[in-house]
Amino acid sequence: MEAEKQEEEGSEKQLTNDTPASTNEKPTELYEDQLEVALPAIEGRNTLILMPTGAGKTVVAASVIEKVINDSDNKMKCKVIFMVPTGPLVKQQQERLEQCLRPSRNFRITGLKGDTMKIPLKAMLESHNVIVLTAAILDNALRDGDHLVELESLALLIFDECHHCMKDHVYNGIMKRYRYEKFEYPDTKLPQIVGLTATTGTGKAKSQIAAEEHVFQLICNLDTSYISVVERNQNILQERINVSEEVSPICVDPREEDPFKTEVCKIMCEIENIMKDAAESVLRDLRSVPRDKKSPSYMQWLSRVDKESGKVLEDGDMLRIVRTCVRHLQDYHISLGINAEVRTKDAYDYLNLKYKEMSDPDQMEAFNETDFSLLQKFMRKRRMFGDVSKNPKYGNPLLKTLKDIILREFNQTPKSRALLFCQTVEATKALKTWIEETDSLRFLIPNRMVGGKTMTSAQHKEILDRFQEGKHKLLVATNVLEEGIDVAACNLVMRLNYVPSDTGHTQLKGRGRAENSKSYLIASSECNHAAWEYANKARSGMSERAVASLRSLPTRELKARMLRRQREDFNQHKLEEQSAGNARPRHAGEFELLCGGCRKFACSTLDIGAFKDTQHVVLDEQFLVERAKLTPHPKPKKIDHEFSKIGKVHCKECNHDWGILAIICQQKLPIIKISSFIIEKENDNGEKLKYVEEKWSNARKIFNVRVLKREDLQTLKKMNVPDF
Repeated sequence: MEAEKQEEEGSEKQLTNDTPASTNEKPTELYEDQLEVALPAIEGRNTLILMPTGAGKTVVAASVIEKVINDSDNKMKCKVIFMVPTGPLVKQQQERLEQCLRPSRNFRITGLKGDTMKIPLKAMLESHNVIVLTAAILDNALRDGDHLVELESLALLIFDECHHCMKDHVYNGIMKRYRYEKFEYPDTKLPQIVGLTATTGTGKAKSQIAAEEHVFQLICNLDTSYISVVERNQNILQERINVSEEVSPICVDPREEDPFKTEVCKIMCEIENIMKDAAESVLRDLRSVPRDKKSPSYMQWLSRVDKESGKVLEDGDMLRIVRTCVRHLQDYHISLGINAEVRTKDAYDYLNLKYKEMSDPDQMEAFNETDFSLLQKFMRKRRMFGDVSKNPKYGNPLLKTLKDIILREFNQTPKSRALLFCQTVEATKALKTWIEETDSLRFLIPNRMVGGKTMTSAQHKEILDRFQEGKHKLLVATNVLEEGIDVAACNLVMRLNYVPSDTGHTQLKGRGRAENSKSYLIASSECNHAAWEYANKARSGMSERAVASLRSLPTRELKARMLRRQREDFNQHKLEEQSAGNARPRHAGEFELLCGGCRKFACSTLDIGAFKDTQHVVLDEQFLVERAKLTPHPKPKKIDHEFSKIGKVHCKECNHDWGILAIICQQKLPIIKISSFIIEKENDNGEKLKYVEEKWSNARKIFNVRVLKREDLQTLKKMNVPDF
C-alpha cells in the first residue's frame, strides 16, 4: 500500500480516511465519521480511537472485531477480549456487540464478571470467540497457573475507557505483561490493541508540556502509535450528536445561621480534646488539627491519626480511645457534608441511624468508658438536632437554587429527563428523599444510581429502563454514571457541589444527549468548585492540543520515541521483577497480629494462608472460637463458583472490624484485612518491631505467608465455626 511505502520513507503523518480500506465494503453499518476513525484498526494497526460520548465507539469496535474474525482462517479460534473497567458495563457492552455482530456460527459472544463466573476464562474461550469482561478477570487469567491464558492465544484486545491505562490501573498491569513479552520474546505474535475513549485526560497537568507527556505515556502504555480522531467527517459527527450547553457555574452563599454545624463542630472539638489528653504527647498529628471539619483534608487527617496510632501507641487502652474517637469523628464529618449539600434533617437522620446501630445490645457488650461517653455526647444534643432539622429557618439555599432550576427546565420542557450528580452515596440518599418529600418536585418520581458495591448490574439496568420509559424523570447519581454506562437521552445534567476530573468533565458533557440539553454546576460559594470547573475546561483544551501535537509527528518519529520510552519502562520493569524475585521478607520467623482497636492478640502469622494470592485466611480454629465474634453479613453474596461471603468477623474484646467469614471451596474460613491489625514481634536484641500496613502486598514483604492451593483447602479439616 502507498501508506506503508510512505511510512517506510518516514514521511507519513497520522493515518486518516485518505488511506484506502483493505476491504471494498464497510465491515458493519457505520457512519462516515465512524468509518474514518475505524480504518487504522480495521487495517490491523494498534489504535487509540477518540470519539465523543454518544458517538458510537462500541459500534466502531464491533466493526473491527468483525473484520478480525472474518479474515481469520479458523473463526472460532480467533479470540477477542473486550475489556471494561467496571462490572455494570459488562452486560451493556455484551448486548451492544450482539446487536452489531448478530451472533452466528462466526460470532459466539458472552460476558463475564466476578460475581457471575461459573468456570475459568480459559474454559470460556474454548466455546466463545468474543468475550466482554472486567479487566481483572483477564489479569488474573494471565497469571493463573491452573488455568493460564496466554496473550499469544488472543487475536484482539479492546480497552473500553482506555484513558485508565496509567500507573497501577489493572489495564496497565495487563499492558505491562504485553510490553514485557514484546521485548523479551520479540518473535511472539501478540494481539492487536484497540483503545476506546472520549478523552485522553491530562493527569491534572499544569502545563501544555505536562499534558503532552501524559498523552504520550498513555499511547506508550497501550502500544498504540495511531491516534484516530474524526477530521474529514467532522460535520457528519456534529449532526449526529448533541452537545450540552454548559451554563456558567452558579455559586450560592451558605446558610446565614447553621446551628447544626455549630453544635456538631463543638462536639468534634470535645472529641479531639479527648484524643489529645490521651495521646498528644506521643502522637504528633494530634497537635495540628485542620480547622475546616467538613473538608477532605480533615478526613485525611483522621486517616493519618488512625494509622499512626497503631504504629506509635503501645498501650492498648490508649489505642482504643484514639481509634474510637476517630470513628465517631468520621461520622460527624460525613454528617457535616450532608448538612452542607442537602438538609439538616438528612444529616440528623444519618447520625441518628449511626448511633441507633451503635446502641444495639450486641454492640454495647464490648463498650468501655470511652464508648459510653461518646454515645452520650450525641444523646444530649439529639433533641436539639431534631428541633433544628424541622425549622424551615435553617433551609439550605443550595436546594432552593436547585429546585428553581429543575422547575424552570421542566416547565419549559415537560418531557425532560434529568441527571443530578453529587459526591457521595449518602448524598444520593438524602437528595432522593428531599425530592420525594418536596410537594413541587414529587412528580419527578426520582431514583438513585450508585456504584457496583452498593447496587448490582441488574438493579442498574432496571433503574435505567424505568428512566428511559419515563417512570423516573430524574436520577440522582454518584460518578457511576460518569462514564461508560449508557443513559437514555436526557436534556438536563446538574451537579451539586460536584466537580469531577478533567476526564470526567468531558464525559459528563456527553450525558446530555437530547437536543437543546443543558449542563449546570450549582456550588457553594464556600468552596473552590467554580475555579476547579474552569481549570477542567482549560485542561480539556490542553488534552486536545496534546493529541493534535502527537498526531502531527511523522509516524516513524512517533514510533521511535515510543519504542525508546517503552524500552526504558521495560528495563525498569525487569529490574523491579528481579528485585521482587530475589526479595525475602525483612524478618524471618513468626509475627503476632494484634487487634488494631485494642491490641489484643488475634493470631500468629504462621497460621495465615493466601488463596489465589488475594484471600488471606486464618487457619487457626481458636481464632474464631476464642478471639473473634461472628455476625451475619449485612449483604451476603456469592462472588463466583468457589467463593461466597456469609459473615462479618469482629474482635470479641472491642468489636473492631477484622474482616469477613467466607465459604471458599466448600470450607468456612475467616478472611482478614491486614489494615485491621498491628504486626508485631520482638527480635533477638529485645527490640520491638511494629508495622501497620494498608495492603497485604506490603505486609508480605515483612513476613512469609503460606500459599494455599485448591487441593490444600479441599483436604483441610473442616473448622469448628461458631454459630452467628
